[in-house]
Amino acid sequence: IGYERESIKPIGIEGAYNQILKGENGKKLVQKIREAEKMPINSSANVLPKSGDDVISTINIDLQDVAEQSLLNALEKHKAEYGCVIVMKVKTGEIKAIANLKRTEEGKFFEDYNYAIGEHSEPGSTFKLASILAGMEDGFFKLSDSVDTEDGTHKFHGEIMRDSKKGGYGKITIGEAFVVSSNVGISKTIYKAYAQHPEEFINRLYKLQLNTPLTIEIPTDEDPKIKTPKDSDWSGTTLPWMSIGYEVKLTPLHILTFYNAIANNGKMVKPIFVSGLKRNGKIIELNKTEVINPAICGKSNIEQIIPLMIDVVENGTATNIKSNQYS
Repeated sequence: IGYERESIKPIGIEGAYNQILKGENGKKLVQKIREAEKMPINSSANVLPKSGDDVISTINIDLQDVAEQSLLNALEKHKAEYGCVIVMKVKTGEIKAIANLKRTEEGKFFEDYNYAIGEHSEPGSTFKLASILAGMEDGFFKLSDSVDTEDGTHKFHGEIMRDSKKGGYGKITIGEAFVVSSNVGISKTIYKAYAQHPEEFINRLYKLQLNTPLTIEIPTDEDPKIKTPKDSDWSGTTLPWMSIGYEVKLTPLHILTFYNAIANNGKMVKPIFVSGLKRNGKIIELNKTEVINPAICGKSNIEQIIPLMIDVVENGTATNIKSNQYS
């Protein structure tokens, strides 16, 4: 795909795509000599079509190949309906690989939809990071504070919250509750902190940029769905269930962008799929890294949470992805 413009003055990738849609065709004057025959005529009115520019993708072919094969292996192993993989460069936000696969009735997998950027789903336990950071930022608790996970169950307004481990973990620290991904531990912690003023929890999620549309180069409905206490479907169980990633809907790209900000010491950068534009082999425009928020939370909280995230892989619920090749 391509487009032409009169100058090489930078207009931004979004403007570039708008011009791509317009296009610019050539014109040719012909003379009709028979019913089905036309003869070209040399004329100053003839205009050659203008060649388009080349879009330079951020995708790395080797990483893309690995991502697609790894996704396929995982979907076949777990007999999943669909799945996606996104690889993002921490400092720049460049998307190095993006793969999406769905299972057919025959059990084969093919790409039919870009789930990575278009599928709004409940993120589940990956959202617990946002909940813990919210409470830390608002000063409601420290990671060393304790929480009683009881027997692995707790009742909120008549609904029972359950841990995946039967019998629970007993009394543990909030940090340990995060490492073992305790539903009861996290939900009790957040409910205790925000039950009397749940709007403060939502406001903190907003400050973590979880409600911010990413306005990427690929057209999609990417607006996050985060409830507020003013919504008609907000109930007494919304806050505890939201704290563990339910009753909220985000795209995988939104979750990745949030986690990428933690890896980037709090600086959230916009995901980019296009690194620049070329014309006749020469780069005419470069797409620079765009910072959404230079610091989504305090540096000290980042420094406290990263060791816990490492511990999740070393000793917690993600030991199955522990690798000998890298930490």
